[in-house]
Amino acid sequence: MDRWGPEEVEHGAVGDGDHWPTATGGGQGPYGHPQAHSYGPPTPPAPRRGRGSTVLLVVVALVVALGAGGSVYALLQENRPTATPPVDTNPEDSVPTAYVGTWLSDGHRLTLTRGRPGDLVLTLVTDTPARPCVATARLAAVTPTALHFTAPTPHLPTCTATPLTTLTLLPDGRVSGGGLMFRRAASPAG
Repeated sequence: MDRWGPEEVEHGAVGDGDHWPTATGGGQGPYGHPQAHSYGPPTPPAPRRGRGSTVLLVVVALVVALGAGGSVYALLQENRPTATPPVDTNPEDSVPTAYVGTWLSDGHRLTLTRGRPGDLVLTLVTDTPARPCVATARLAAVTPTALHFTAPTPHLPTCTATPLTTLTLLPDGRVSGGGLMFRRAASPAG
């Protein structure tokens, strides 16, 4: 049985031409609801991608992959130690390579890093049960025979003032300073 009687169709309540979808357009159905399907010929399929654009897409993907791989390789190589120590760019005012590294004395570990006057380059760790201490100092000056530092700054309340303000590299390869004699720490195997 029909849902709409002849009166509704005759008076324009249903399908008066203004509210029904056109044969090919889709659009809105009666009472402003979206049309679920359209009538008419099927929509043609989207054009297929040409062989040239596929090749271009593959080439772009390869370039991106190689760029990312090269960046990772460069970062990994940057962190590897080199076979030769870095060359001093201006040995007159920077810590000479011969001083750079970790030095040991009874109960003390001294670490010197590269730097120029004003840079924090010295860390002294005293590892004794009675007076553990960590102190740092800035490079004050470099002379042909010694390194001079600001007064070390203690970082633990158990630290006592240390007179380590000058270090001298001795002919036998040891470093002397503050009444202590330091020998170079063994390099880790690797």
